[in-house]
Amino acid sequence: MIAWIAGFTPPQSIPGRFTRIWLFDGAVSTGGLARKAKEILMPDATFADIRETIEALPPCDLAIAEAVAARIAPEEGAAPSRSAEICAWLAGVQRRAFPRIERPRVAIYAATHGIAAGLPGCGAADVVLLVADMLSGGGEAHGLIEAIGGELKLYELAVEQPTGDSRQGPAMKHGEAALAAVYGMVSVEQGVDVLVVSALGPGADVAAAALRRALRDSGGETDPLDLLAALGGPDIAAMLGAVIAARFAGVPVILDGPAALAAAAVARRLRPDALDHCYAAATGAFGDALVGEISATPPPPNLPHRGGGTRNKAPKALPLDGGGLGEGDGTNLIGKRAEPPLAGIAIVPVLEAACRLLG
Repeated sequence: MIAWIAGFTPPQSIPGRFTRIWLFDGAVSTGGLARKAKEILMPDATFADIRETIEALPPCDLAIAEAVAARIAPEEGAAPSRSAEICAWLAGVQRRAFPRIERPRVAIYAATHGIAAGLPGCGAADVVLLVADMLSGGGEAHGLIEAIGGELKLYELAVEQPTGDSRQGPAMKHGEAALAAVYGMVSVEQGVDVLVVSALGPGADVAAAALRRALRDSGGETDPLDLLAALGGPDIAAMLGAVIAARFAGVPVILDGPAALAAAAVARRLRPDALDHCYAAATGAFGDALVGEISATPPPPNLPHRGGGTRNKAPKALPLDGGGLGEGDGTNLIGKRAEPPLAGIAIVPVLEAACRLLG
């Protein structure tokens, strides 16, 4: 088990391949820029550590959730409002009779995916530019985060070094995936009471589609962490770590975008109740209702041939069980946005409003 996770005093940074954590100081719109966190050493992690840690996940507090639901119950015979359901869920996740949202954090993870290297906007140079744009205050995210009183952290996972192309071999070594997961655990710190997780760059969507399809097609017979290493990326692995750490801390997680859902799918395959504290930004599903959202298969992207053109059928060389990007007329997942999805940020005020039902 990751030794510090239960006591919740993680190191401040990560050595080696994953070193850059960008902290945004002040209001970016008024000139506040990012600074680097200091680096300290962290022990290596293994998949065995990840499995042991997720097996030790504490439950959400059902008794508190039921007590809160009873306090704000409507008149007899009437169905509870959605806000009331969210309020009771938050109470159980935070393990508090009076849930609160006072320090929201938006954690964005940046990586470069070899499987998408031939697609527009997905190369290492493109992701470096996306990181630079975010550091300079570009895009809508900064203003929206400032409006909700939140804080932004950008976790850069060696964007100059693309993962392996999973059509030719594994995207990551097991040790790299495990270290990235531990890196993601650092996203959750004392005092944070809701966490939005998302990936930067459209290449993450392509890797996420491959991973989720393989998880579905494997039927539970292939180790989900093996699939994560073979088909995912360090950003997806880091979000898996963030989901795990948030459960220990009693922090609800808002899953924003396909890569976050792929990380959640791995967590759920490892442990069926691993997502009881999670909320899907795109649909509003949370807790038990997330099962259908996670199980849904994304459309396969159009991937480029090495010699040009596109390919809708995953090659036989895809690793492990052959679960790939699917066949047929794939939908190109490469969007035009130059920043992560923004739906998760908009969910934070919804949760805040639900908390106010208790006065």
